[in-house]
Amino acid sequence: PLSVGGKIKNLNDARSYTNSGADKIVINSSAVHDTDLIHQIKNSYGSQCCIVSIDVKKINKEYYVVINNGSNIQNILLNNWLPIVEKSGAGEIFINNIDFDGNKNGYDLDLLKIVKKNVNIPVIAMGGVGNWMHFEDAIKKTNVDAVAAGNIFHYSEQSTSNAKKYLIEKNLYFRKGYF
Repeated sequence: PLSVGGKIKNLNDARSYTNSGADKIVINSSAVHDTDLIHQIKNSYGSQCCIVSIDVKKINKEYYVVINNGSNIQNILLNNWLPIVEKSGAGEIFINNIDFDGNKNGYDLDLLKIVKKNVNIPVIAMGGVGNWMHFEDAIKKTNVDAVAAGNIFHYSEQSTSNAKKYLIEKNLYFRKGYF
């Protein structure tokens, strides 16, 4: 089980979800508002429990952190935010360019390369998947640790099973039990 999003504003919120069975907590805007929350979750449940989701928008060739579902651009450059997130104790980074999200043209591969180059924790790609090849591109071209998608699975002819079969055919394997 996974708890996502803006509902987690403090450690008590995180505790409520973990007590209900969540083994991972995802925070985004809350992490920007209170970076100590990352540290608190890590100290209480371990870094593997704390995933920091980062939404970005590219402006004048620079990636800026955005919060509140992409509605609030922060004066925080991604390259400055990444080391803070990692040093605060995040176990993984969930990265999304809001301009790619939902476009079905693939992930922002440049963004994924930047994040992978600048952190030593697992990176999960999100935003823009329109076909199975986009998963393959992200994994092979950027070396991300995982891929995620939403819209592609809203169509009945698309399924997680078909996505996994495609990736296995491309010699990209999953941990036992995930297929």
